Amino acid sequence: PAFSAYANATLQTITSGSQQKVLFQTEEFDTNNNFASSRFTPTVAGYYQLNSEVRLDGATGTGEMMIVLYKNGTEYKRGTNQSGTQIASNFWAMQVSSLANANGTTDYFEIYVQQGSGANVTVTAVNNPAITWFNGCMVRGV
Repeated sequence: PAFSAYANATLQTITSGSQQKVLFQTEEFDTNNNFASSRFTPTVAGYYQLNSEVRLDGATGTGEMMIVLYKNGTEYKRGTNQSGTQIASNFWAMQVSSLANANGTTDYFEIYVQQGSGANVTVTAVNNPAITWFNGCMVRGV
């Protein structure tokens, strides 16, 4: 199983101060029909390499930014997690990559982000598979 999806042109607002699920509405490929509703649910038990980048638009670029791979509705692995007075002038880009074990029946994976600018920001969603994306593939069975 392998999949790749990205954010389409629908804007998604990320409020300041709490982790929120990122929407990946457009599939590039999904070889085993395991990706739906911005969630990867592998139906083959094994080890999976999962990767994501999320870019947030924001004029200030201040505060904390964090991206998290969730497994079964809870934090599994954190990726970029930093704060600063000027991370970027117009956007923040965050990445996470991890190897994860999936049981092939009930495990599922999602991407969440958090930002602490003090204001709402939006996910960069310009219908471009190179900017805000989530992908993964099976590395080996159990």
